Amino acid sequence: MRNPQQQRQQLRRKIRQQRQQLSQRQCCDYRKQFFKVAQQQQLLLNYQHIAAYLPIGGEADVTLILAQALKQKKSCYLPVVKPKPEMKLWFSPYYSVKPQQQSLKTNHFGILEPSHIKYRSVWSLDLILMPLVAFDLNGNRLGMGAGYYDRTLAYLQHRQYWLKPVLIGVAYEFQQVDKLPYQYWDIPLQGVLTEKQLYWF
Repeated sequence: MRNPQQQRQQLRRKIRQQRQQLSQRQCCDYRKQFFKVAQQQQLLLNYQHIAAYLPIGGEADVTLILAQALKQKKSCYLPVVKPKPEMKLWFSPYYSVKPQQQSLKTNHFGILEPSHIKYRSVWSLDLILMPLVAFDLNGNRLGMGAGYYDRTLAYLQHRQYWLKPVLIGVAYEFQQVDKLPYQYWDIPLQGVLTEKQLYWF
């Protein structure tokens, strides 16, 4: 019988392969659908300091949502990988969806992140839109396996309740599974945005 770690690795391979098989046209269509659902559900309404991400490897694309947040004069941030030994995330201001107006660099994972050294504490964010590989309807999230988000948000395990940041995963419907193997360090999500709906847990 496979242990939970083996189950998670197998699931990662399977869903990442599905994501990578999406065509450019499909990704574009999904991007518009994520934006439409976010608008219908007024996802950004009550949040001022919003962190998101720039997609890689077929991840759900939230760039239209980010653009709308900037248009609404929200303060937006992107994750920046802290070097070893911390292996956590900083969150750095994201000013514009236009490349010429935002200085970005590629980190060692091949992910674009802000190049300027200016950061906001994770506990002072209102909303974090998070990439994921798989999720279930209990709010469990399967990430890429490096654990950056879980380590960054580990302080929340010492709180029974918290008001912010609100943690919303973003994923395609096909990334939903019946039940994810749980690990004690996993930080639960409050919701997941898909191209069909916004789930609240």
